[in-house]
Amino acid sequence: MKSKVLRIVGALLTLAALFTASSACSFIIHQPKEPKCLRK
Repeated sequence: MKSKVLRIVGALLTLAALFTASSACSFIIHQPKEPKCLRK
């Protein structure tokens, strides 16, 4: 039960991270000031 919940939370976090990264990169294209998606 716990592992299933953790797996769902992990998947949601991964999707959220991918979404924020892609949206940040696409936002940079419109306003190229500081490329946060290229920063590590």
